[in-house]
Amino acid sequence: RDLHSFPTRRSSDLTLTVKDNGSSVLLKILPVILKGPTGQVTTYAMLDDGSQKSFLQTSVADQLGLEGRASVSSYKLFGGALQNENCRIVSLKVAGAKNKQTFDLTGVCTKDDLHLPTQSVNPQKLAELWSHLKKVDTAALQHAQPTILIGSDHAELITGLRSIVGRKKAPVLTKTKLGWVLHGNTSALVTTKTEFVNSCFDQQTDRDRKSVV
Repeated sequence: RDLHSFPTRRSSDLTLTVKDNGSSVLLKILPVILKGPTGQVTTYAMLDDGSQKSFLQTSVADQLGLEGRASVSSYKLFGGALQNENCRIVSLKVAGAKNKQTFDLTGVCTKDDLHLPTQSVNPQKLAELWSHLKKVDTAALQHAQPTILIGSDHAELITGLRSIVGRKKAPVLTKTKLGWVLHGNTSALVTTKTEFVNSCFDQQTDRDRKSVV
């Protein structure tokens, strides 16, 4: 499926979002550098293998000078509500904040407001409770809100290359091509107030997959 084929193509997706106060689960959020024709932006990315597409905040796309092709996306939200939204399909480059190696991101859909959760993490404080977290130095996050969601359409960037796992219900350190990310259960120390479950399901992709099987 070529997202660049038609300037006003409509895609059907299913996005599920569930929020619950008092969550103690850290999501895969890490600092990245986004690069476009007019410059670069240091921001935060959420790595989400539950999404079949990648999304970029429209304001950041504008800042990077990303034009792309016009499209219309249809989102089915939690509860069945359908929402149509104009977007652009853009291409850009992304690098980890530390290793600086650059990768291509193509077929990324812009969205006016991603509504991704804000997350704060103090790795040193967490390492006092779970000693396995001392093995890797990860960035502290202070009210970090991602402006890009990288989904399974770029699985090579979000798949874990190595993991450091502690005892049951302990946070995990995972190495990706974009850097190390701290995520998972922190029930002994609540560091975020929002539980966020997201899934973006592309119905056309599912039909294509079934036709192959």
